[in-house]
Amino acid sequence: MINLLRRNAAFIYFSFLVTGLTTIAPQRLFSAPTAESAQSWVAGTLLIGTVASMAGVGLAGRYGLSGRPALAASVLILGMTVALLCSFAVKTFWIAAALQIVTRFLANYAKQELDHRAVTVAGSGARVANDRVAVIMRFIGMLLGPIWFGAFQLSSVTMLVTVFAMTLISLSSAMDLEPARRPESELSRRPPLTLSERLFIAVGIGIYATYYLLASNIVYVLSQFHESHRASTISGILITVVYGTAMLTSILSLRWKSRHLGLTGMAPAAVLMVVAGLLVISPVASWTVVMGVGAVALGLTFSLYLLAVRNQATMKTRAEDSRWLAFFNNLANTSALLAFSWMAVLVAASRLFHIEYGVILGLGLSGLALASLIGTVVCTRI
Repeated sequence: MINLLRRNAAFIYFSFLVTGLTTIAPQRLFSAPTAESAQSWVAGTLLIGTVASMAGVGLAGRYGLSGRPALAASVLILGMTVALLCSFAVKTFWIAAALQIVTRFLANYAKQELDHRAVTVAGSGARVANDRVAVIMRFIGMLLGPIWFGAFQLSSVTMLVTVFAMTLISLSSAMDLEPARRPESELSRRPPLTLSERLFIAVGIGIYATYYLLASNIVYVLSQFHESHRASTISGILITVVYGTAMLTSILSLRWKSRHLGLTGMAPAAVLMVVAGLLVISPVASWTVVMGVGAVALGLTFSLYLLAVRNQATMKTRAEDSRWLAFFNNLANTSALLAFSWMAVLVAASRLFHIEYGVILGLGLSGLALASLIGTVVCTRI
């Protein structure tokens, strides 16, 4: 277990950075009074950063690390730390944006390679335990990222100490890497994806996208019933509860690490999102009990969903097809693109048909979740 924890410890830092740089950090970085187009800077940084993240995972899958992987991974980790800290210090917006984009690229490149090697080293006997530990580490980073980037100044001593501590932990994971030969014929041996595999990928992206869509609009939803400041505070608490519950569920799942989560583990998340889409247009969504129970339920089902997707991805990866691990590590990026694209469609539809955005949002969220649920059911039968 100690070896599993050490090999996967770096995922705390990777998720901490990626979550922070896709939520709070850009908004704070470009919120200076002299910024005339803060939201444009935020949107552009997020969009280009997401594309760079996807490129990082793809290039890592193709080129990997050098013949000295421990050194190469350490350089990547130190490079993304330097880029992150410099993005806090510079005063020129386009340089700060470029540095955060570089940070996300390097983090995703390193994450893909460390994950691929951890799965390979774990072997079939420890695969499920490695999956659970890897997911737990990700959830810890997801939980800490928004809290830290929101609560502390980007250049504060607390933030710097945290970043340096996580860098050291990540370097310990890098030191555990050993040279691994990447078969040159791997790409040519890959069979085309079957219909069920393509459907599984679509469903996996679709369910994750519903979480992004809800999280991206939660302040708007609650502001219909609360003051703006209170809505933002409640939203932050709810997102923390979701990630915290997901992390605890993943930890508890270690007790049943011999049991594999099948595709049916994805269904509860889709079902709950269908219900959530119907509730966001109702005053019921502002009830404290509903918000609390809903956040816990969303965290529980999100954990089951991610563990199920991870199980399928690593089973395929053990069959010498690293595309599946790349799919998993790019899941947040591709889902974000889908969610934000779908959100743009919903906003346009609201303006075109003169329908309140909250109503369109509820229908769009439920519709995407329902399509994903149907896809999940079909996946389990073919």
